[in-house]
Amino acid sequence: MAGLCQDPQHVLQTVNFFTLELLNDKLLTLTLPSPLPIPSYTSDSGSMDLCDNKGTSFLHLPGEIRNQIYHLVLIHSPDPPKQSSHNLVPNILSTCRQIAGEAIPILYSRNTFTAHSALLTSLPHLQSPTRPLYTPGLHTRIRRWRIQVRLDCDARFTEEDVTKAFTGCEELEIEAKEAMFRGAGNAVLMLFAGVRAVKRARVIGSVDREFADWLEESMERVIGTPCVDKDVSALVIREAWGDGNR
Repeated sequence: MAGLCQDPQHVLQTVNFFTLELLNDKLLTLTLPSPLPIPSYTSDSGSMDLCDNKGTSFLHLPGEIRNQIYHLVLIHSPDPPKQSSHNLVPNILSTCRQIAGEAIPILYSRNTFTAHSALLTSLPHLQSPTRPLYTPGLHTRIRRWRIQVRLDCDARFTEEDVTKAFTGCEELEIEAKEAMFRGAGNAVLMLFAGVRAVKRARVIGSVDREFADWLEESMERVIGTPCVDKDVSALVIREAWGDGNR
């Protein structure tokens, strides 16, 4: 996530902005002392100090307010409002251990990450494929996934790889793509049939709705149960000539 915001002063300005936004818009009902002391975020050297325990600091805000700020600065919206211009500020995680401990679960469990087309949960990305996650082990914190698969190309992963990567996740969205609608079969999507215990599964894109419903229901089944008892063999291999697409 490094590289999204390198300027520490920008981190401070963003946190201050969203703190004031929460208070002014009254997103939460607060009982605050009066007069409210002005928080001090800088040390004697002039550097940012969000975790200064000697005076009023970011950590003196109620936990509910801090969580609201974490959500505002760490959760990526794929379709942000037109009036919104702020970016993610993951460098807030570098301010101190307490903030990192509070905010890291929000960053990785509340965002939907895009899985790699071949490596799956290795090298996932949030905003851009040019800025993937390199740190080993972080993918285990991610609970929400999306992946794009090509139906008209050979898969570069196995059914075992897919099952291990996505079983038990909170959300999984699979977007099927192909050069021509109904120009290929669903053999690549069948590799996901062994995934289980997904709380919310979605299969979208260039795919038969009947097959998508079957796959979604199968992936949402508990671990150890078979796929939904339905014959979908006719939907796995499609003949484009027979369908009249060529």
